[in-house]
Amino acid sequence: MLYVFNISTPANTAASAKVKTVLKVAYGIVHRVEIQFPPGPAGLLHLQIRNALNQVWPFNTDSSFASHNVNISFREFIPVIVEPFEFQAYTWNLDDTYAHSVIIRLGILHPRVIAPWMLSFTERIDSLLGEP
Repeated sequence: MLYVFNISTPANTAASAKVKTVLKVAYGIVHRVEIQFPPGPAGLLHLQIRNALNQVWPFNTDSSFASHNVNISFREFIPVIVEPFEFQAYTWNLDDTYAHSVIIRLGILHPRVIAPWMLSFTERIDSLLGEP
């Protein structure tokens, strides 16, 4: 499954007043992350993504993604197996004139596909028998 989130952040949004966007996903494991900064923000639009209280992308909490006309793409392995199945994106925009957008894509696969060792014995048998 591939989830796509397009987040627009108004001009003059300070880091102290970050915009929170909930990224609802399904049960599974995040195996791919893509972050696209279209032309325009010139490094003034910032993004941090959290899973509950922990910042996951970028991992260092004093940092953020900020760029211009670039795609950031990497493999990942983050289980999303406890409800709520979501991440929180925090954005701020230091541009004093224009709103800017960032596009986030999250690839998620069921543990049965990407990490069968995480399944219980019963789930493994059910999977072999073709049961959900």
